[in-house]
Amino acid sequence: MNDNGFNINIWTDKDTGFTHGGNKDNCGTWMDKMGSVAHLNKGVPATPRDGAPIELVGLQYSVISFLHTVGEKGLYPHTGVAQTSFEDWAAKIKDNFEPRFYISSDQIKDNQFVDKKLVNRRGIYKDTYLSSNGFTDY
Repeated sequence: MNDNGFNINIWTDKDTGFTHGGNKDNCGTWMDKMGSVAHLNKGVPATPRDGAPIELVGLQYSVISFLHTVGEKGLYPHTGVAQTSFEDWAAKIKDNFEPRFYISSDQIKDNQFVDKKLVNRRGIYKDTYLSSNGFTDY
């Protein structure tokens, strides 16, 4: 991996609630694979998953929803982070998940967050949202 692979910026999009991170030079999740000598791509991620990986956004939603639930039961003392409640944050993720990740098997609508030029299969969920390479979302 090159030096840029170690320069990780992690942030939360206030519009979607999704946490983004990584870059095209590192393996950001357990689903990634760093290249190999045998395939002549040693040190280069074969499947970079920077941006907001779908499995991490799903996990994020699950944890935030759980924190809200146990908070309502009085089992957790916090109700949110900064100026956002866990309930509102989970709702924001839920509302934005399908439009950002799902590629409809029907005609792609202009209001979907899909790059029509990069779609090569429909009726699926994208791997990531807003990856640096764009095409790796699909």
